[in-house]
Parts: sequence; C-alpha cells; structure tokens
Amino acid sequence: MNKERKITAIEPQKRNKKRRSIFLDGEYAFGLDEELVLKYHLHEGDLIDEDEFLNLIQDDLKKLARDRSFRIIGYRARSENELRDKLCATGLDEETINWTIEDLKQKKILSDEQFVLAFVHDKMLTHPIGPLAIKQELKRKGIADDLIELAIEEAFREKSQQEVAADLVKKRQPSLKNENRMKARKKLADFLYRRGFGWDVIGAVLDQQEPEWPDDGIFD
Repeated sequence: MNKERKITAIEPQKRNKKRRSIFLDGEYAFGLDEELVLKYHLHEGDLIDEDEFLNLIQDDLKKLARDRSFRIIGYRARSENELRDKLCATGLDEETINWTIEDLKQKKILSDEQFVLAFVHDKMLTHPIGPLAIKQELKRKGIADDLIELAIEEAFREKSQQEVAADLVKKRQPSLKNENRMKARKKLADFLYRRGFGWDVIGAVLDQQEPEWPDDGIFD
C-alpha cells in the first residue's frame, strides 16, 4: 500500500512566480506549475500517495516540455527532428519528449509537411536556391525523402529551375561587368552551383544568356 504524505505548504518560487514549491510533511518535495496546482485542486492538508506524487511529476514535465516547444516553434517553424533535438538539449527525458512530439503532431501544431511548404515558400521568396541545396538543407533537418521531393516540386511550381537560375544570373551579371567572358561564365557557373543547381541547368542558362553579352567579351 502506498504511504500517504501530507501537503504542509504550497509556496510561490522566488525565481519563477508561475511555479509553486510543494512541501510534504514539513519538507520541500518538488516544484509544480501553478496551472497543475489549480487543475488538481491541491491545498495544504491534502494527502497524496506515491502514485499521485509520480503522476504530478510526470504531468509537470509534460507541461514544461509543451511550454518549451511553443517557445521554440514560436521563434520560427521547426521540423519534428529539429524540435526533438532542441528539447533533448534542455535535458528532458526521452519519454517526455516522445509524448510531447506526438501530442503536438496530433493537434496539428507540428507537421513536417507544413514545415517544408513554409520552408520553400520563404526560401524562394527571399533567397532562391536550387533543388540540390533544398535537398541538402532539408536532409540536415531530418526531413523524409518523400517530403523533400514535395518541397522541390513546390519550389519550382511557378517558375522552372531554369527560370529561377536565369533570374539569379541577371542579378549577378552587373557585378561582373569588368570580367572577360570566360572568367564571368566560370564565376556565374560556380555561383549557381553553390546555390544548388545541377550542371545541366547551369549550362542551359549560361548558353541562353551568353548571346546577350557584348561581342568584345566585356560586361558593360
């Protein structure tokens, strides 16, 4: 039979006014979020057994994990893997993290599919990149292959890879106005490669743009 202990004091914590220090039989026992104190109607004089004690601790950890998750997600969208890594770094146990991840997924707050769509929308709007770079970045964030393919398809839905690359070349050309044709082509090719475009797209774009360059080989 579980031994019961009496709550002898419930006091606000000095460093965090939203948490309460719970004293059992005259001794500090654990900290608890104030919402859980209210949820479980805890008062001085109440008796709690070991099972109730463990449930309170677990619920407090879950509340802590949810609150941290909302702060992390609120800063910017995260993939499931990114959020898991962030929570692990705070020292939370694996069971609590797994429960939190599943809870957020069920509530549609955390979704890798929504994440990749938001990722490519923002990326193509502010800093366009090619499919190789998209794949590399999303792989690093722990995104599954099928969702990476979805992201690449979505990224080039309105403009093809070649059109996006051509736009980048046009913006880059003025900075190469003093370069000869060969050096300029090499620098543009390297630039597009770093942005994540394949050599087939790079070659096609540069061949298409080159007739517009001056015959003397100098960008004016």
